[in-house]
Amino acid sequence: MSAPWWDSDWKDRSGVEYRTYVGNLSWSTDERLLKDAFHAYRPLSAEIVTDRETV
Repeated sequence: MSAPWWDSDWKDRSGVEYRTYVGNLSWSTDERLLKDAFHAYRPLSAEIVTDRETV
């Protein structure tokens, strides 16, 4: 198992990692819909993070 991106040595990284922040999503948006919206960019994963105080 590899180390998380923030805890790994820069020499051991196998490639460039790109992350995108998308704000103001509808509460009905799920990870599949988000991935489908970005399908032209071939996303590997999608994660929706919510504020634990407001959920």
